[in-house]
Amino acid sequence: MRKARSSLVISGLLALVVAGCSGSGGDSTSSLQIRCANGQAFCIISCDLGCSQTGCSVSEIAENQRLRFAFSDAVDPASVNNASISIRTVTGVPPDGEYLVSGREVTFVPSVRTVGGVTTFGFARNESYIITLAGGNTAAQGVRSTAGDTLSAEFSCTVLASRGILDEDQLPPSAELISPTNVLEAPVNPTIVLRFSELIDTTPLQGPLTVSSPMRVILRQRTLIGACDYDSDGVSLEGVPQVSTELVGQTGSQRPVSVVTFQSPVQLPGNSCIVVSVTADLRDISGRAAVPANFEILTVPGISVPITINELFLNNNGFDPLVSGGQWNNGARPGQLGGDGRHGRFDHTHGTPNSAGEFEFNNDNFVVTPARSLTGLPYLITDGKYYFTDFVIPEGVKVRFVSPVNNVPAQIFVRGQADIRGTIDVSGAEMPFWIPAIAPAAGQKVSNFDSRGVNIYQVGQPGGQAGCGGGRGGDGGAECRSTGPDIVPGFPPPYDGKPGVDVRVPAAHAYGGQVPGTGGQPGVLNPASGLTINSPVIGGLYRPHFSVGGSGGGYSGPGTQPTGVPLLGVVFSPAGAPGSAFPVSLYPPPVPPPDYTALDHFLIGGSGGGGGGSAPFGTQGLAAVATTPPNVYQSGHGGTGGGGAVAIRTGGTIVVGQTGVLRSKGGAGVLINGDSNVTPASADLNSGVSSPGGGGSGGSFLLQSSVSVTINGALDTGGGTGSRTGFITPTAVNQVTQAGNGSNGFYQLQSPGPLVSFAGTATPTFNPAIHSGPLTDRDTGSGCTSTWRTSTLIFPPTWLRYELDVDQDGDGVIDTTYTDSGLPGTFKANDPNGPVVILFQGTRLNQAGTEPLPGEPIRPWRDGVGSGPLQGQGINVDSSTGFRFMMTYNTGLFPNLVVRALRVFAQT
Repeated sequence: MRKARSSLVISGLLALVVAGCSGSGGDSTSSLQIRCANGQAFCIISCDLGCSQTGCSVSEIAENQRLRFAFSDAVDPASVNNASISIRTVTGVPPDGEYLVSGREVTFVPSVRTVGGVTTFGFARNESYIITLAGGNTAAQGVRSTAGDTLSAEFSCTVLASRGILDEDQLPPSAELISPTNVLEAPVNPTIVLRFSELIDTTPLQGPLTVSSPMRVILRQRTLIGACDYDSDGVSLEGVPQVSTELVGQTGSQRPVSVVTFQSPVQLPGNSCIVVSVTADLRDISGRAAVPANFEILTVPGISVPITINELFLNNNGFDPLVSGGQWNNGARPGQLGGDGRHGRFDHTHGTPNSAGEFEFNNDNFVVTPARSLTGLPYLITDGKYYFTDFVIPEGVKVRFVSPVNNVPAQIFVRGQADIRGTIDVSGAEMPFWIPAIAPAAGQKVSNFDSRGVNIYQVGQPGGQAGCGGGRGGDGGAECRSTGPDIVPGFPPPYDGKPGVDVRVPAAHAYGGQVPGTGGQPGVLNPASGLTINSPVIGGLYRPHFSVGGSGGGYSGPGTQPTGVPLLGVVFSPAGAPGSAFPVSLYPPPVPPPDYTALDHFLIGGSGGGGGGSAPFGTQGLAAVATTPPNVYQSGHGGTGGGGAVAIRTGGTIVVGQTGVLRSKGGAGVLINGDSNVTPASADLNSGVSSPGGGGSGGSFLLQSSVSVTINGALDTGGGTGSRTGFITPTAVNQVTQAGNGSNGFYQLQSPGPLVSFAGTATPTFNPAIHSGPLTDRDTGSGCTSTWRTSTLIFPPTWLRYELDVDQDGDGVIDTTYTDSGLPGTFKANDPNGPVVILFQGTRLNQAGTEPLPGEPIRPWRDGVGSGPLQGQGINVDSSTGFRFMMTYNTGLFPNLVVRALRVFAQT
């Protein structure tokens, strides 16, 4: 608060020059009438502002300054209002305050308000105010004496609220303890009330009190003789004080003061000492430091009090939605999906960073350490199945699931919510490339595959790696030896490319018979004779036979065939058929296999593109300079792999935010122009212009939620572009071709009812009739975790037992009440083959009871609350003031179970 620069003239009332008052004199509030000059019946005789005929001699006021006006006769209170004494800004806004009338004196008292930790006063800082007292022609609405007389002339002046905050008594604020009145035998939880001698700056009292607050409430133990023990560690009570303003003093001279009321947010122990401290850091509204003071309050002995914490599961207010599935609605009801969350929270930093800035999770070999798991046990994931409590990918984070050995898709079971604001990418790998700096292909991704080798017979380029669970690209054909094709009965010539791997589906897929042929078909050996044919030549020098390349892999549609227009004299091979479409959108199938699910149907890895064949295109064929084996033919380029497959199944919501990306594209091809990255300084044909490989198809995403699916970001299962030729020097062999492109993949979004919201972008374009549907799958497990529950005690109680009412079949009848009481015939809810398992986790909570104290360890999950020979170890051994609980539902055996109530018992 800003302190006033100087004191105002308020100690006495200034005589009005214009009034020239005369008469009895004495106190201005006296009932005696004072005669006015010039024969007026009623007039102003003085005011704080130095009133005169021309205005006011005081033109600056404080934000909290009272304005006093003394009249010649007693004032009728009914005549005093905002019209008779008008104080307004130039825009007509009055200050916040009220008028007080006492005899011949009228005082405007500005208000003091604190909103959001900011204290304001009646007059706005640095605002101008016009003060007008009605008179003359407007006297009818002006101030009247009790005899009915009014002012004969209007009075007006202007002041500026520029003098900060006024400290009226020029003394430091001091406090007195108002409650409790008996500080030697106060109640266990007393209401503490301090009243200050003036208005204080309440800004630092707007939040919970701490050990650094200017007002502190410390709980201390008592010594053996009952005194307050200042040698013990005190506990700062954290409640939020309530601040109010009261008027004290006699009517007419009342002044506002601050009153602070504090009630502990937690139950205090009996026979304790409460020390209330006011420090010099507390200040009045002008900034003057308070008089430090300590007040001791000794409480009466406490008694043992039973505590019962009830949870009736009436609504979701009491559970943690991030890690919880299902809903609490007149009972705790399992989620349709989600799993048990055994692998704990998903954390992208548990993946292995790769060179692309992604965090890789290996579906074949991922270790969950005991410290990361929910159960405290280690897990080794080899089948791509993850069971998380929640799945959050922050904005800017990139995650990739890989499966280099087992080639299994990623199946992500999430007990609670999935919130994806970063990227999941399981696309097929891009074919290897380099980027030349010189023309003609400067800045483009050019193949770094040497299809000719150095005086060797080069094998074909391996097909591209697929995303997890997808099909690899077909290998390129080996370099033909110029002696004819190697014919082995039942096998294609090794100089043809290899087809891309077909789409990969689960073994029980309803349309498994239509998988063959979905992979892209290869380019073939050209000329088919496999001999050295030196004529005709193109450009007067080069051999003309070219294998046009592989076709694209099929999935949601067929792939495409290779294309190109042969140069004059160039001889193309026949183009292979495109990879065929796979009927993934036909769900449910007319005759599904037993226990067939959407997970069986939609979790499909994309197909690979076909590899290129061997051909001699571009090698020298003129007899005088003709190249000879092994430099006549070139091996083929590989096709790219298909996109991978990912399923995300949650007991809570799935949200892909605006920055979220789900990507499973077919691998990208490259430009083939024969240039070598070994000799990048000049354009050349050293690597050979070989047959390009086709593109793999996109993969799949299956998103299933027990609640809802919302897509505001990007979902891309586009097909990969096949490799191509072009940008070749010399121009006589600048043959432009394009291998086939892969088909788009597929995605499916499922939730109960019409709870799929799509406002993002997608490849293929989102069609609700094709890409969304009702949720019919069910997992065998689900679970939830509560928010923290407090005992409302500052020191730990004795935790006794719990009782859990379970309706196993959802018919409204409680079938079993589980308890950890240890009494004969009772059972804990800890059998994984039973309907539900409940665990408790204790810690010391903050005094609001909402979260653990800073730095306080969270104790292990335990299967009870009480501790004893027949109970085992519950949270009672953890010195906990509160707990949370976790329930895991066995929905495989009890699909309709409902938990009706939980009761936890303790005592002080």
